[in-house]
Amino acid sequence: MTNKSSQNDQVFDGSLLLRAVQDSEADLPGVCRYLSTLEQANSRLLVTRGHKESLVAATHEATRQLRADLKAHREAVCAMHNFIKSVLGRRSEKLVRYGIRPVRRRGGIRGGLPN
Repeated sequence: MTNKSSQNDQVFDGSLLLRAVQDSEADLPGVCRYLSTLEQANSRLLVTRGHKESLVAATHEATRQLRADLKAHREAVCAMHNFIKSVLGRRSEKLVRYGIRPVRRRGGIRGGLPN
């Protein structure tokens, strides 16, 4: 038997072994104790694997929804900033209260470049 490390390979190999032992139980005296343990472990594994896959799907959906909500939030923030700037003006120092940097004049005489 080769050393397979992926979970899918391990589940597949374990399921093949379980079926083979179930089919030839009569040829393996005393296997009942081990077979019962393998059946229980296999059953728990399949349930847990299904649970994990549903959680992964839910995580993908939550990420998609989060991205959509963040986009809507950014658009709402942008709209609010634009509204506040339209009311107060782009240069008002009151904009700082709302987390908006006012447009300030550059240094020099009347905002122009020095001569």
